[in-house]
Amino acid sequence: MEAAKEYFPIRRESKVERPPNRDKTVQPLNGLKIVIIHMKDRLDDGPPIRDLVEEQLDAYEKVENLGVEFLFPSQGDALYF
Repeated sequence: MEAAKEYFPIRRESKVERPPNRDKTVQPLNGLKIVIIHMKDRLDDGPPIRDLVEEQLDAYEKVENLGVEFLFPSQGDALYF
């Protein structure tokens, strides 16, 4: 996760008011699949953008426990829902 923080710092605080602490044992988006189909590559020799995005989203899901499944298909993959 350190590489991800270096290239894409996550905002620490938001002025948006969050709802009161929700029960993290309940997954409000359980079963939702989010397909990431396009990411712009960086023009430097840093880590691949896909790895950074996947790492950040997985870390967020672990903390928030929303029940979301993030899919990162490769070019040419068939997707069936």
